[in-house]
Amino acid sequence: MNLYTLQELQIEWDKLRDDIQKESETEFNDQKNIEMLSGLLSKCIDAGQYITEPGERANLQWIAREIGDTIFRIAKEYPDIIISSSFTNKEMFACSEMQNVYSVPNNLNNYRTGTTKYVGRDDVIKILHEQLKVTEQVAITSITGMGGIGKTELALQYAHFHLRQKTYTGGICWLDCREKNVGLQIISFATSQFSLQIPKEEDLQTQIDFCWHNWSPGDVLIIFDDVVDYEEIANCLPPPELRFKVLITTRQKWLTQSFQRLELEVLDKDAALELLISYVASARIQGELEEAEAFVKI
Repeated sequence: MNLYTLQELQIEWDKLRDDIQKESETEFNDQKNIEMLSGLLSKCIDAGQYITEPGERANLQWIAREIGDTIFRIAKEYPDIIISSSFTNKEMFACSEMQNVYSVPNNLNNYRTGTTKYVGRDDVIKILHEQLKVTEQVAITSITGMGGIGKTELALQYAHFHLRQKTYTGGICWLDCREKNVGLQIISFATSQFSLQIPKEEDLQTQIDFCWHNWSPGDVLIIFDDVVDYEEIANCLPPPELRFKVLITTRQKWLTQSFQRLELEVLDKDAALELLISYVASARIQGELEEAEAFVKI
């Protein structure tokens, strides 16, 4: 058995995913892509026998889920994964979880979180869910309005968690709002996930409305990431129905009265150090503790 590092598998997956995306815009070879995806998935399963560090293992499992999702999108059936008993603690490689995840329409594989260890925001995720239960629209902002405080990462973590929980059976749709056409993204999601036959002769707004009114049954989470101007997304919002939950991330401290705000503060020192350790070896941090503490205060 060949040994592959997590970095090698990630690089191979990133390249294969990009190649498939480019090919989908021209001529698509289903069988060839399924064979390549299945081969890479087998490498991930093999790697699970010797990659045991919790953070790396979580990343490895996520790569496998993304590959399985892509196979499902092409073949319309989930790949049969045989789990070797030589996995650490005889772990199941999240096979049953993966089958549950991919029955929920979503496009989160295009916006994969880069954080292997999420720290300091567990309570905020719970608060966010409670807010969405009592209102249809929540905007994640920050006290200072600064970037890089973790608004997008919080939205990703929330979406991935509730994808696994199957909270939003009508789908989880992630929309990138910075300098991109949100309406076209909604149409793309609806056609790829639900096979909607959208009337091409209609204008963009009519097509967007058609998507909302013909959306899959069940509760739905729509995430508008990095909103700069509310007016740019106002016509793209879903209808005011209880099943549609809208989550917005923005640097703006105020968008509109209809949105309940969830303000993020900077991480406290302990959480910031824990996050730094997740990126840098713990021994190095302990050896340069004063410098590390000074760094997280910046």
